[in-house]
Parts: sequence; structure tokens; C-alpha cells
Amino acid sequence: MSTTATDFRQTAAERVSASEPLAQYRDLLLDYDWSNEAEHFQWVATAPEAEIVTWAEAIRRDERAEA
Repeated sequence: MSTTATDFRQTAAERVSASEPLAQYRDLLLDYDWSNEAEHFQWVATAPEAEIVTWAEAIRRDERAEA
């Protein structure tokens, strides 16, 4: 049985909800309209948590720099 984009989205949402470090970046990880949505949710569902947090922190730094 293959994993669908919907499955990855659900798994990603559950993972973010269960993880305090990821939950603080919920808007970036789950709510933002990424153009590569299917790949993004697969990454959020499967990548090491530290990798995701490092990525999200870099996005936040960039947002502050642009403000």
C-alpha cells in the first residue's frame, strides 16, 4: 500500500501537534501554502525533528531581517 499526500498531511499534522518544538512553527509547517505541498508534508512527516526546527528557525530569522 502506498502512502498518499493526504496520509503525509495527516501524519505531519499529528507530528506537529505532538511535538512542542514543532508546534511553535505550526503556521510554517502546516498552514502556509507551499507550492510543493505534497513533498513538503512528506518532509514534515518524515524528516528528523532537528532538521525541521533548524529550517523553521532560518525562515523566522529571514522574516525578522525583512521587517
